[in-house]
Amino acid sequence: MKILITGGFGFLGSRLAEYFINQNYDVTLASRSCRKLTGNLSGVNFFRVNWSDQKNINEMIHNQDVVIHAAGINARNCLDNPNAANSFNIDITPKLIQALDSAVTPNFFFLSTIHVYGNQLSGLITEDSETFDYHPYASSNLAAEKFINKFNFPNKMKTNVFRLVNNFGYPAFPNKDCWSLVVNDLCLQAIANKKMVINGGGEDLRDFMPIEMLCKIFDDFILGKIHSLNHSTYNICSSNSLSIMDVAKKIQFFCLKELNFKPQIITMKAPNKELVSNFTIKSKLQNLSKYNFDKFFDQELLGLLKFCDQKKDYLNQTTS
Repeated sequence: MKILITGGFGFLGSRLAEYFINQNYDVTLASRSCRKLTGNLSGVNFFRVNWSDQKNINEMIHNQDVVIHAAGINARNCLDNPNAANSFNIDITPKLIQALDSAVTPNFFFLSTIHVYGNQLSGLITEDSETFDYHPYASSNLAAEKFINKFNFPNKMKTNVFRLVNNFGYPAFPNKDCWSLVVNDLCLQAIANKKMVINGGGEDLRDFMPIEMLCKIFDDFILGKIHSLNHSTYNICSSNSLSIMDVAKKIQFFCLKELNFKPQIITMKAPNKELVSNFTIKSKLQNLSKYNFDKFFDQELLGLLKFCDQKKDYLNQTTS
């Protein structure tokens, strides 16, 4: 099976590529810039894409069985430059869709975000919940989603919008942006400083998704092992809500058990659970509960800590 991943050198794209290569798929990473592929990505193909050239985009997706559109601007950079975020998703996505319309590609995936439901989640969140475009990251993704969902594909291509929760894990390719993710940041702090500083009180809840679990869900979906009920938009979630403090304590436990030290946990504010909104995210994908979340979470967290420990000198330079 041939799989193309746009934004292939990004945090999610590179980990998906690493996983699919290990499953013996024929993987191509597409990016605007050339980079040397080494280590676990050494068996990946590379395509240099020019998003302003429709012919180049058509060539990129030629003969691909699966296209995963992971290219885009992260939440922090969207806030810094909302015009660039909107421009990318609103201008680039239609060009990719136009190319797919004339190609024979059975599966197309657009990676969106759970933040389309708002910054402060509360109650039960499903694919039918109301969406909000208050944040540039959410608005740019919603704009792309709407274009994809209203497009009529005569070639019977299956389009899938995956709304992702808070992913975490080690990067398969050097990626400075991934260390702004809360779990990645806490792991790096624990290894580099022997302490973890939490900006708030640590009571805020998140639905965290280990990237290895995301990759497995992707693979099973492509192979038809997950029943999708003929929808096109799915929440990719664990349906577990953990607090930042819960995660910090897990990191503390693994550091003591595996690395023989216990990092201090420091909160910048006193916890106030009265301000915390409880929520549960559900998905229309069937059988997501079959994945052992606790096992995936612990394995990903331990792998991330060991990655930070092995590369701490390099990481201290690149994140300072």
